Amino acid sequence: MRLRAIRVRDVGHFTSGAALEGLTGALDVLVAPNEAGKSTLFRALEAVFFERHTTTAKRVQDLTPHHGGSPLIEADFDIADSAWRITKQFGRGKKASLRKLTGTGHELRNADADEALAKLVGLSGGQPGHLGFLWVGQGQALAPDPPDLKRGEASAFQHIVEREVANLTGGTLLRQVRETVSAELNVLMSSTNRKPKAHGPFDLAIKRRDRAALELAAAHAAQAEAQARRSALAALKARQQELSAPERVAAVAQSLAAAAL
Repeated sequence: MRLRAIRVRDVGHFTSGAALEGLTGALDVLVAPNEAGKSTLFRALEAVFFERHTTTAKRVQDLTPHHGGSPLIEADFDIADSAWRITKQFGRGKKASLRKLTGTGHELRNADADEALAKLVGLSGGQPGHLGFLWVGQGQALAPDPPDLKRGEASAFQHIVEREVANLTGGTLLRQVRETVSAELNVLMSSTNRKPKAHGPFDLAIKRRDRAALELAAAHAAQAEAQARRSALAALKARQQELSAPERVAAVAQSLAAAAL
C-alpha cells in the first residue's frame, strides 16, 4: 500500500480544512513547526484506516474540534496497481465512502465501505493482519507488546518488523543526523557557551550583517535628507516661476511707473 494524499476538515484545529497532496508512496517526510498539526494528521490517518465510520472511540473524539463538529477525513492510496479513495465522516454526520479511482468499479458506502477497506489493507478487528497494513504509531516503537496468546507467529513477525522500521528511522538515522549537525555547528559556534566563534564564519557573517545594517540606516537618512532638499528646491522654483510670470512683472513695472509720477 502507498499513501498518496490525505485531506481533513473539522479535525483538531484544521476547522476550515487542510490537505497533503502528491505523496510519493516512498519515503515522505513531513516537516513543520511544533503545534502545526503533524500529529493530528497522523491520528487522522489512524482513524480513517482503523476505525469504522460509526465509532465513538476516544481516538475519534480527540480529533473533534473544541467548538464541535463532525471530523471529515479522506485519503488516497494505492493497492497493487489500483488507486483508491476512502472518505469517512465521524460524529453526527457519520458516513463512509470507498471508491476505486482507476479502472471501473462502483462506490461502496457506509458499512460496506468499512468492510471492503479492512480487506484491502489487511485489517482484522481494527489491527493489521498477516502482512497487512504496516503502521508504526508515534511513540509506539519501544512500547512493550501486551501479552496475547492468540496472536501467533505471523502477528509476532509483524510487530518485529514494525519495531525495526521505527528503530531505523527514529534511532540510527536520527543519531547520524544529530552527529552531522553537531559537527557543522561546531564550526560556527563555541561548544561551551554556544556563541559564535570569534573570527569564524558565523561571527564574520554577523559583523557583515551589522555593518550592512548601519550602512542601510545611513543611506535611509541620506535619502530622507535629499528628499527634503528636493522638496525645498521645488518650492523655491515654484515661487520663482510665480514672481517671474510676465503678468506679475508687468504689474510691478506699472506700479513703479505710477509711483514715479
